[in-house]
Amino acid sequence: MTNDLTIQAAETGRLRLFAVNLDAKAMAELNNAEPEAIGLMLGVDDLDPTYMELVRIEDLSELGLMGYLREGYDLGDDVLGADRTKLAALRGHVLIVLSLAFQGHAVTLPKRADLTLIATYNTHGPDWSQGMALSTPSAEPYSGPPAKKRPSDAAMSGRIATFALLFIFLFTAVFIWIAA
Repeated sequence: MTNDLTIQAAETGRLRLFAVNLDAKAMAELNNAEPEAIGLMLGVDDLDPTYMELVRIEDLSELGLMGYLREGYDLGDDVLGADRTKLAALRGHVLIVLSLAFQGHAVTLPKRADLTLIATYNTHGPDWSQGMALSTPSAEPYSGPPAKKRPSDAAMSGRIATFALLFIFLFTAVFIWIAA
């Protein structure tokens, strides 16, 4: 990267593509390292590695990087079209970082000679900014089954008295039987 890159807090829906400019030995070490090492390579230690991917372009064979971004990340030709020649010219490894890797924090990625930001793409996703209107009766409030009515205090007192009388009757019957 030529300048520090600032990621805004709570950023969503972005994919950043970096070219990785490391020698073969350093790439082998990075490939064998823990996933968190990729975050450290970016200069940030608390990134979620689930949303970062180190890709060797030669491994994509005939699909190619453009096809991989199109199929794997659902980026359309309208999004990738302007960068078609730039993406075709890339060799070696690329790093794909989604916004979710930053876990909603504001982050500044320091300038690094071994990383070059190629492009930032907006990814597709549902627009939840507009609320949905309720259109079915079952979605209306208080439309579920009525709550079961709780027994009154008088009914509970009557039940307790009934059980107490039954206990006294059984207790008395046992004493009479033992005495007989």
